[in-house]
Amino acid sequence: MHESPFPSDAEIKQILIERIDRQQQGVGMVIGTFGPAGRSIVSHGRFGTFHTRRVDGDTVFEIGSITKVFTALLLADMARRGEVSLYDPVAKYLPGSVRVPARAGRQITLTDLATHTSACHACLGTWHQPTRRTPMPTTLSSNSKTSCRPMSCRAT
Repeated sequence: MHESPFPSDAEIKQILIERIDRQQQGVGMVIGTFGPAGRSIVSHGRFGTFHTRRVDGDTVFEIGSITKVFTALLLADMARRGEVSLYDPVAKYLPGSVRVPARAGRQITLTDLATHTSACHACLGTWHQPTRRTPMPTTLSSNSKTSCRPMSCRAT
C-alpha cells in the first residue's frame, strides 16, 4: 500500500476490473487523475457492448445528463464570485445576432436554464443541433403547437 490518500494507478485498475468484468456495471471506463505526482490515465474495457475496440485516454465519451450538473455547479460558482447574476437574462451572454424568446414579457434567465424551467425545450420548433450542413439558427422560433410562458409550457 502507498501513503497517498488517493488510490494508485494499480488500485484504480483493480476497481475498474471489478466494476466492469465482475459486476458488469459498464463496458469501458477511463479515469484521469492529477496531483502532486502529475497526471495519470487508467483505462479498462471496450468502447461498447458490440465493439472490440479498447478504451483509452483518447476515447471520446458522450457524457449525457451529467453535464447539466457540472454546468449548474460552474454557474453557481461564477455567481458566488460575482461574475454573473443568476437573474441575468441569457441574452446578455449571447451574440447580438441571437434572439432569445421572452415569455409573457419576461426574459429567460440563467436560473431558468439551470433549473430547466425556461420552457425552451417545447418552444424551439425548428431548433436543431448545428452541423456543417445545417448551421446554428440565429433565431429561436416558436412552435405553433405550443404556447409558452416562463416556468411552464402547455400544448394548445
